[in-house]
Amino acid sequence: EMCIRDSALGAPPPGRYRLVASPSDRLAADEALTVNSGEAVPAGTASVVLSDRALVKDGEIVVREAQAKDNIRRRGEEAEPGAILVRAGKRLDARHLALAAAAGLRSVEARRRPRLALLALSDEAAALPHLGIFNALLRSASCILTDLGAVRSALLESVLLRAAASHDAVVIVAESLGAEEGPLAAALGRIGGEPIILRGALKPAKPIITGRIGAVPILGLAGTAYATTVAAHLFLRPWLGSLAGLAADDPFLPAIAAFSRPREGGRAEALPVWSL
Repeated sequence: EMCIRDSALGAPPPGRYRLVASPSDRLAADEALTVNSGEAVPAGTASVVLSDRALVKDGEIVVREAQAKDNIRRRGEEAEPGAILVRAGKRLDARHLALAAAAGLRSVEARRRPRLALLALSDEAAALPHLGIFNALLRSASCILTDLGAVRSALLESVLLRAAASHDAVVIVAESLGAEEGPLAAALGRIGGEPIILRGALKPAKPIITGRIGAVPILGLAGTAYATTVAAHLFLRPWLGSLAGLAADDPFLPAIAAFSRPREGGRAEALPVWSL
């Protein structure tokens, strides 16, 4: 006699069961099949006996005592009937997929991560600090990022067309994009896009330029590295979440400043905060 792995039984123990390699359609009452802990049990399983309570003898599994429980977890038993397992707009990870599988779902409807192209518009030899900041910020977002590096104004149209052909969205950062007469708005107009200038009562900020090339949205953020980072959290982050099908959230926590500071009226101000 020897101990074996856990076994699925065709009838509750005690009893003797023929050990089969695999059931035809479902386990018969006198059959048993070895299983691994946590795997799906075959159809017809009435109980699972643990390895330390069963013996193999002459091709049979012998279970000498009855069990208080069947050691089987039912699909969806972790949730009440009608409970929502995963809300729409959630970023799926292993937890959500495991819960769906435990409830017996074979598939879930999901959006793929959007393909995002990032470039910096710069005619200067020195590299903009914007690219490194946005690269780190966007790689932590729900997108597949292509960093196209720094691009000169003379090449902007051709780069935009290539990027739009293979991506779902394009983000451009620069120290200055101008407005209606700026390089991005002009390039979009020449290649058939319709640029839109957005101005907000915000400091620090410069006008945001947006538009489309075909169905591909374009977003241009300009200013210092700090100003574009603020704009990215306020505008780019929820924009990307919308493209990915995520529910809206607020990346900011309200706080009361422990200092006074003169400020202009009529606009919001964003101040950098370091946690110590």
